[in-house]
Amino acid sequence: MADKFFTLFHYSMVPIQQLDIETKIGMSREEWIRYVLSRPFQFSYRGGVELHWTPKGRLEESFYGLVQRQRAHSLHRSPDEGGDEIMTEEWQGAYVLVDPTVHNEGQRIAVENDVVGRPETLLKYLMAAINERIDAPYQTEFEPIFDADSFWSFVDEHGSKLKSIRFKFVVPNMWGTEKELERELQDTRDKTGAERVDIGLSSEHGVDARSDQVANGVEYAERGSGKIFARSMGGATYRSNDEPKRTEISYLNDIALMGENFLRDARKRILGRE
Repeated sequence: MADKFFTLFHYSMVPIQQLDIETKIGMSREEWIRYVLSRPFQFSYRGGVELHWTPKGRLEESFYGLVQRQRAHSLHRSPDEGGDEIMTEEWQGAYVLVDPTVHNEGQRIAVENDVVGRPETLLKYLMAAINERIDAPYQTEFEPIFDADSFWSFVDEHGSKLKSIRFKFVVPNMWGTEKELERELQDTRDKTGAERVDIGLSSEHGVDARSDQVANGVEYAERGSGKIFARSMGGATYRSNDEPKRTEISYLNDIALMGENFLRDARKRILGRE
C-alpha cells in the first residue's frame, strides 16, 4: 500500500469592478473556474521555473488536474550496458482536486503534498496566473482550511485574555448569508471593491478571546475564508495557517490504479468530507 496526502483550501471569487473589453462577462463563478482550468497552460513559479497545468477530467460535481514540472534526474544504465551514470528528464505532478459548487463545503481545493512543491505555494502561483488573465471576470482568493480547535487550545493554554488577535478575511462571495459578520464584509466589498479585510484587536490589558465577536471571526476564518494571528499576554504566538487541514488516502502501490475511477471514489475523503 502507498499513501497520498493533500492540503485543503477554500477559495472565493470577487467580481472585478473595472472589466476589460475581453472579459468573459456573464459567466458564473463555477462556470469561470471550470472554463479556465479545462485547458492546459504554463505559468511561472519561483526561481524562474515553469510549471504546467494539465487538466485530467471530471469527478461527478468536482474535477481534477495536475500541476507538473520537469526535473533533471540521474540514473545508471543496466549492468549489460556498463552501468554508466546518465542524466535524463522526468515529469513530476501533484494532483489537484477542485469542487467549484457553491455550498457550505464547496469552492474547495485539495492539493497533493510535497511532490512538485508546497501546496500553498503551488496554489498561490496557479491562482496568480488565473487572476492575471485579461479575460478574468473575477479575482480569485484562497486560504487554507484549518481546525478552530487549535485556536481554542491556544486560548485555553494562555488564558482567555490575549494581547492581540488579528483576522485577515477574504470577503464572501455567496449571497443570502444570515451571519452579521459576513453581511458586513459583503457590504464592505460592495462599497469599496475590497477583496480582503483586515481586522485587528489589541489591548495592553487583554482582549477577551471568548467574546462573540472573536468567536464569529474564528468560525468564519476556519472555513478557509481567512487567517488568524494571535499573541498571548506572555508573548506566545498563534498562526492558523501553520496547521492547515490535511487528508490522506491509501491505495495499492500500482501506478495504473491511481486514475480517474479511484479518485472519483476517493474524492469526498480527499476533499475532507469523510
